Amino acid sequence: ATKASVNYTNADEEAQKAYDAAVEAANAIVAKEGANADSTAVQAALEQVKAAKAALNGDSNLANAKQAAQDAIDKLNNLNDAQKAAAKAAVDNATDAAGVTAASDKAEALDGNMGDLKESVADVDATKASVNYKNADEEAQKAYDAAVEAANAIVAKEGTNADSAAVQAALEQVKAAKDALNGDSNLANAKQAAKDAIDKLNNLNEAQKAAAKAAVDNATDAAGVTAASDKAEALDGNMGNLKESVADLDTTKASGNYKNADEKVQKAYDAAVEAANAIVAKEGTNADSAEVQAALEKVQAAKAALNGDSNLANAKQAAQDAIDKLNNLNEAQKEAAKAAVDNATDAAGVTAASDKATVLDSNMGDLKESVADVDATKASVNYTNADEAAQKAYDAAIEAANAIVAKEGANADSAAVQAALEKVQAAKAALNGDSNLANAKQAAQDAIDKLNNLNDAQKSAAKAAIEQASSLAEVSTAGDKATNLDSSMGDLKKAFKDNESIKNSVSYVNASADKQKAFDDAMKAASDVLNGKQADYKTVLDLIISLSNAKDNLDGAKNFNNSKQVAKDVIDNLANLNDAQKVTAKKEINSATQENAITNAVNKAKNLDDLMIKLHAAIEVATQTRVTVRYLNASPELREAYDKVVKLSKEVVAKNGNDANANDIQLLLQALETAQNALNGKEIVTPDSSQNNQTDSNSDSKLENKTANPSKATATAKNKVSTSEKLPQTGDTSDNNVSIIGATLASIAGLFGLGSLYKKKEDK
Repeated sequence: ATKASVNYTNADEEAQKAYDAAVEAANAIVAKEGANADSTAVQAALEQVKAAKAALNGDSNLANAKQAAQDAIDKLNNLNDAQKAAAKAAVDNATDAAGVTAASDKAEALDGNMGDLKESVADVDATKASVNYKNADEEAQKAYDAAVEAANAIVAKEGTNADSAAVQAALEQVKAAKDALNGDSNLANAKQAAKDAIDKLNNLNEAQKAAAKAAVDNATDAAGVTAASDKAEALDGNMGNLKESVADLDTTKASGNYKNADEKVQKAYDAAVEAANAIVAKEGTNADSAEVQAALEKVQAAKAALNGDSNLANAKQAAQDAIDKLNNLNEAQKEAAKAAVDNATDAAGVTAASDKATVLDSNMGDLKESVADVDATKASVNYTNADEAAQKAYDAAIEAANAIVAKEGANADSAAVQAALEKVQAAKAALNGDSNLANAKQAAQDAIDKLNNLNDAQKSAAKAAIEQASSLAEVSTAGDKATNLDSSMGDLKKAFKDNESIKNSVSYVNASADKQKAFDDAMKAASDVLNGKQADYKTVLDLIISLSNAKDNLDGAKNFNNSKQVAKDVIDNLANLNDAQKVTAKKEINSATQENAITNAVNKAKNLDDLMIKLHAAIEVATQTRVTVRYLNASPELREAYDKVVKLSKEVVAKNGNDANANDIQLLLQALETAQNALNGKEIVTPDSSQNNQTDSNSDSKLENKTANPSKATATAKNKVSTSEKLPQTGDTSDNNVSIIGATLASIAGLFGLGSLYKKKEDK
């Protein structure tokens, strides 16, 4: 019973062992076969048993354990009052330490469960404030609320005495209800749907989409997700408007309203568009609706402020007003220029049309200027002396230019005007009057240098006249004057040269003193000009006339001419000269320049006349000789030679005879004498012919006596004797005489052509 008692079972182990040992020792004594213990030993054993039993502290240990357990239960903070009371009662009802421990452990376990249950509902506010609760289905929220409420009915201080199973059941209900809350998944699904919707918003840029998704992600409830989604959609609408405001950028910037706008306005529009594009670009900035709206309003305001259309209209009006003031354009050109301005679509086009008109006006000004001097040009040396083709080309170019510059002129563009201008300039430049005049002047001056009769002063004056000429006609006139002057100077030179010998002539020598002085003065004046003094054409002609008059006025020639006439009359009276000889004699008289020359010519003619008398006499002798024995019996060759000389002599003395001079006549006389002396005919002596021979001999003597020169007759007789004597001896005397006569005839024929004349007469 002791060992079954609380006092033993709950005693300390050492006390239990001491009791067990004391009982065992006692049992070793009291057992039948126990030891022989004496009383002391028994008493000691008894006292040990008693002491050991008294030392058992199970009751106190149990009481202490219960107290400790109850104290511990009081300290279990999770148990409500009912549970603590129940736990303490269980401790009190425990009969041993194990029961106390079990009751205590149960209480602690319940406290743990209650702690878990408390903990499960401790975050109720947080849970109910959480996305997972707020966004959970209503049924899940109610289940959670009921589980929490049931749990709170246990964990409250005045809560029910729920055991661990009930607490655990309540805990599991709370956990299950909490786990069943689907707010997070609902929110996540809503967020995903919202983000998917955001991805489909085509107007948002990447940064805006990212920001919108971040806003969705940051939303703690469906309302926040919806708000973020709505905000993104609103921003997408704004972005659509902003995109639309810059969608016509190219059209706007290509429009006249932009191109012709003020630079400041263009820059404002460009800046607004640039700012808008910095937002609407895929990689644009994260602008919110307010910023997008502000950017939109700036684009709209900047676009509305573009003033290109009004600027273009103003520019066109200004350009047309300026065209009206371009004084060089004709009406057609102004109309065409204004039409070009009207057709311009931008300020550059207006400027280009205006500039084109201004350039055309300048070109027209140049063209007008090029024809402004037409009268001066056509009056200039360069035109008047130009080639006809060059003049016609210039006239045609001027006419074409005037057809443009006239007020009612053609609508010529700058190229046509420039072409017309260049034609005028080229045609004007091609006028070669100056060069023609210069060439003509040079040619004329070169020609003057070659005029050998002009003196240096005259050449200088002629060149000066050419240099001062302003036309080809004047150059030609000056050249002709120089040529005429050169010709006159040539005439003056000739006249001067011809008259240089006048001073030695009868006309001058025999002239009166005043006539000589006039001639000397005329020669001096001519000499001065020929030696370098300046004199014009009229002066030279006057000098020639003066020289001629002075020469003609020399009265010495009159007397000299009278002398010539007297001399020619003397010639005419020389009866023995033939006509040709008289003509020659008169020519010699005519060519005489002095009185003694006339006298010499007359004396020469008289001498020739004397020789002609002798030739007549010789011919007469020849006539008589031809009937003599000397001739008749002479060798045929000698007779023929003699006949030829006689015939030539007769031809000379005839009225129309050859112009034989004194030497020729001398040769003929010598030839006659030689031929006559060479006759070798002899008398053939017979008894019956002595008388006849005597007669022939007398005839020969008579012929010899008729010879004009007695000495020659004697010589002839001697020759006859000599010949007669020589012929029989040599046998070739006749041939020698023929040779001599032939040589004489050849000499005469060679001198005067008598042989050819003789031959001609023989041919007849």
